[in-house]
Formats: sequence, structure tokens, C-alpha cells
Amino acid sequence: GRRSSRVTSRFEEFATTKMLIATSLLLVGSATADFTLTLLSTHDVRGSAFPVSEFGSECRHDYYADKPCKCYGGAARRAGVLAAASDPDVVSLDSGDHFFGGGSFFPAFGGVASAELFAACGYEAYGLRYRDFSAFANSSSDGAAALSAILDRMRAHDPTLPLPVVSNLDVSGVPSLESRIARSSVVPLGGGRTLGVITLFDQTDLQATNPTMAARCHDWRRGLTTALADLRAAGMPTVVVVVQAAHAVTLDGSAPGKEGESISETIRRAVLQLAAEEVEVDVFLAMGSHFARQELTEVDDWAGGRTLIATQPVSTPLWSNFASKRRGEYVLNLTVSFDDNGVLVPNASVREVIHLDCNAAEDATVKARLDELHAEMTEMLSLVVGELKGDAGADRASPPPEDETAGPVKILPGGCANLPAGVGCGCYVADCQ
Repeated sequence: GRRSSRVTSRFEEFATTKMLIATSLLLVGSATADFTLTLLSTHDVRGSAFPVSEFGSECRHDYYADKPCKCYGGAARRAGVLAAASDPDVVSLDSGDHFFGGGSFFPAFGGVASAELFAACGYEAYGLRYRDFSAFANSSSDGAAALSAILDRMRAHDPTLPLPVVSNLDVSGVPSLESRIARSSVVPLGGGRTLGVITLFDQTDLQATNPTMAARCHDWRRGLTTALADLRAAGMPTVVVVVQAAHAVTLDGSAPGKEGESISETIRRAVLQLAAEEVEVDVFLAMGSHFARQELTEVDDWAGGRTLIATQPVSTPLWSNFASKRRGEYVLNLTVSFDDNGVLVPNASVREVIHLDCNAAEDATVKARLDELHAEMTEMLSLVVGELKGDAGADRASPPPEDETAGPVKILPGGCANLPAGVGCGCYVADCQ
């Protein structure tokens, strides 16, 4: 059997159930026979609907059409690759930070178009991260209502999409989010098996960008334990967990790291500790900035089970090269095999990286929609909605002093706070619709 007699007797009625654990997403799967599970995972897309250059900047539309092999990623290629998840034992996942980011796309559409393109990919499980909770937050709002509107719009495009999963965030008492975010999720597989998903994210950045929401975050250990209890109560004692980490974090919220230890080492140590503590866990996925360089490690837990851990190399700096800045460039393809007792087959797991370059097939429907959105964006961002004379200054709360010697300055949508009273102004698409 895959566990000790003590654990087997405790979970005797659930002997055929599999569970996976990953940093950011928790996956729980049941196994009645020898089978192979494939996870197709995207990470840290940050609104990169259009392909990006080798330096991480958004590819111009004409440049992409002329030199597609000089551009990477993009929603059309991503949707084309994720179409392979039509097999019941192939599951598509996103670990969070998908909608909101840099470039021109998010400023133009405010997450609305990204939600539409996300829905077109048909993800079967997905998490949220700090940018998702920070994009609309400001000094007077925690941004929850705006985020809920984006989630509603996304599911309006595809009503079959599940709820996003954030396992270490308490949204109870937040009316706009408590019915729109789940603590865990269950994905059906082939042969009557099921996969449970749990996501754990690092709230370090959220403390600066949205302290109200950060105060609702739990540490990883508490989030994982609570989500596992929910899944086990539903008859699924085995779990796969995906962890999303950007900084050195600890399991209990105490001071992170050890002297001389890199962030990668701290994250790896935390995941190894979780794996040692929890039984009925088969896979941990640690999704960091260099997830394309992940290494696979197999460890035995205290109950005799075997766990696969995917973490980035401890020697890899998080922000060391351009590859980490080419958002949405990769899809992680992880295949995990189990024997007929539901035990992870030793040294049989295969990790590959699907590079979304010019060799990746594009989804024709998504590509056509991107062309339409690019035309809309070009028109919107070239629209002059008013004139301002002089330097706008740092204080955006009131118009700057008038300077008759300065030439006119174009004001784009979003710069309305700088315009004198009575001058018409534009708005973000997210607000206009």
C-alpha cells in the first residue's frame, strides 16, 4: 500500500483516492488503477495578451505579423496549446496574476479584455495572486467590487469556468467576493477519478498594495490544513498542492529565511517542510518567476507515501535574466504517473516546458479577436480628450498652474485628474462599459 497501516486504517474507505499539492493551486485526485495525470500550467501572464519581444516589451502588431519568430507568448498561442487539455486526464491550470499587468493592454482595457481571453482558454482550475487584488485598490477602496466585476465578466463568456481558488485568504464577510472565490476546487478526471485543487500565495507584496486584503491572508500551513479538511470531508483524502511564491515566506508567518539563505532556498525549504508534515499528498508545484527552470525532487513522507516536489533551482536568482520578464512565454507540461496502488511511480515523472514561440499553433478565433482588440486599443490610445498647458506636476489632485509659454499636451484616457474643471475627459474601458 502507499501509506503505513496507521494511515491506511484511518482512510480505509478512501483507498482509491489521489491527491496532489502545489504552491498556489491544490489538486486532489482519486486513483483506482494505474494512470497518468498531465498538468498544463501557466503562470504570471500579467495581462500579456499580445506576444512580447525578447526583452519583454509588447510586440508591435506590424512587427509580429512580419517577424513572428521574434515574438513570444500571446493569448492566441496560449489558447492553441491549452486546447490539448480536452483529454480527461490532462488538466489546464493558471496560478494567478493573469489579468493585470504592464504594456498598453491593461491600461486600455482595465482587465476586461484579458478576462475574455482567459475564458477562451477554458482553464479547469486557477488561482489569484496579489496583483489580482491590487489592480483596483486605492486609498478609499480595497478593489473587491471591481475584481468581482472582472470575474463575473469572465464567467459570462464561459459559464462552465470554475471559481478561482485561494486557499489561504479569508473572504468571508466581503459580499462582492465570498461567493466568487473558493477555498478549494475539484476537477473530474477520466475513469471516475477526481482532482482537488488548492492554491497558496505569498501575501508579502499585498501588504504594501492592499493592506486591507492582506490582513485577511493566512499563513501557508493554516491555509493548506483548512483546505485539506474540506476536501477530506467530501471524501477525498489525497491532495496535489500548487504554491505561488515570489518572496521568502514561512509556514507560520514568522520572520522568514535564514542568514545567508537565498529566496529560492527559503521557498524550497518551506515546501519540503509542508511535504514532510502532510500525508496523502502526491505533488507540490512551486510556481516562482523561474518556473520554467524547475527541478523535480521525490521525497518520502512520515507515513510511507511518496511526494513529487517541483521547485526552481536554489542557485537561480528570481530576477536575473530577461527570460523571467517575458510574461506568458511558457506553458509548464508536467506528467505524473501512479501505480495501481495509487503510489507515485519512482523517477517516472516528466517535466517539459512548452515554448510559445512561432512553432506553437495559434487559436484562429482568439487571434482574430486579438486583431480586433488591437484596432480598438490603437484608436483609444491615440484619442486626444483635452489639452493642458504646462507641466502637470506631481500633485494630481488639482490642476497645475497655467503656463502660456508651454505648448499643448495630449491627455489620454486616465489622465483626467490633470484637466481643468469643465474640460471633457475620457475614461477607462472597464468603467465605461
